[in-house]
Amino acid sequence: MPYVDRYSRVCGFLDIEEVEGSGKFLRRYFILDTSDNALLWYMDNPQNLPPGAKYVGSLQLPYISKVSEATAKQKPKVEFCFVINSAKRPYFLQANDRKDLLDWVEALNKSCKITVNGGEGQEAAESTTHSVLKRSTSYAPSGSKQTSGPQVLKSGFCVKQGIVRKSWKRRYFTLDENSFSYFKCEMEKEPLRAIPLKDIQKAQNCSCSQALMRDNLFELVTTSRTFYIQADSPAEMESWIKAINTAIKLHKGSSNATAIPVQADSSGAVTHGEEKRPLTKSTSMVSSWQPWTPVPAATKPPDSSTEEESRHHSELQTPSTVPGSQLAGVNGQDNRRRHRSQPAPQKERHFDYNIDDDGIRTTDV
Repeated sequence: MPYVDRYSRVCGFLDIEEVEGSGKFLRRYFILDTSDNALLWYMDNPQNLPPGAKYVGSLQLPYISKVSEATAKQKPKVEFCFVINSAKRPYFLQANDRKDLLDWVEALNKSCKITVNGGEGQEAAESTTHSVLKRSTSYAPSGSKQTSGPQVLKSGFCVKQGIVRKSWKRRYFTLDENSFSYFKCEMEKEPLRAIPLKDIQKAQNCSCSQALMRDNLFELVTTSRTFYIQADSPAEMESWIKAINTAIKLHKGSSNATAIPVQADSSGAVTHGEEKRPLTKSTSMVSSWQPWTPVPAATKPPDSSTEEESRHHSELQTPSTVPGSQLAGVNGQDNRRRHRSQPAPQKERHFDYNIDDDGIRTTDV
């Protein structure tokens, strides 16, 4: 839809049949400059073109004789078409929708001081209204982008500022349930970048629009960067901001609903909350060894005399000079096993020979 820029000029995108009778409509950016009494059209918004870029077409307002919606005979089989009759030739243009058509006709008529007669106004009223924005068949791709992923909430062309060179380039943007992506063109399948909605904080009007000398500029604030995006009109800018902020809220709501499971208490009522698990003792609190592990009692008598002799020999090895209370203090109870970390009791050394015997050879000692 047309809008008034900072220089009080009516601007916007239209499709124009540049070659008369060709039926081929090309996307152009139009500027209605009443100060110069001219209607100019460019390849793109001059703000996005190199400095000094010239217009690709022009039409002097004094040469315009009539502006009206194209009749059934004149209409070259495209929707939302209107005609500008001039001294040279008629120019057929295609608007984005019904409202866009009426706004352009009114702006051109006002600038040229032309009034549309009743018959043409009646034909305009009888035409069918459409709310869906459509482009000419020459501009739209032959096959629409079919995606099996999340549902696309909004899509369209905008101009984005680069992060390195700070250049402005036109990109095709799509907003779905999970991300905000932009492509090099409408035919591309893989995006140049996809920004997850969880990383987007908000979308809002750009506070530095005057400094950047850009109209219809809004900013996309993320956790790592702020994106500056220019829409084609103020209405389109507000539509993008509203759609992005709504998608962010819906995404956060769905994420919270997924994180919190639905439970039912003993009475059958449904409650939302995290699942409560039974309390268990941490494994780090359980000792990995016990220094005073009781020795299990023997449940089976020894099977042979060899085992009985070995047990009798071990009893003889127990020191007899150590009191029972001292053994209990060192080794614990009689039926408990000494842990390796406890010191072993001192034992007496028994010799098979009498050291005081003078008849013992030294080598035997």
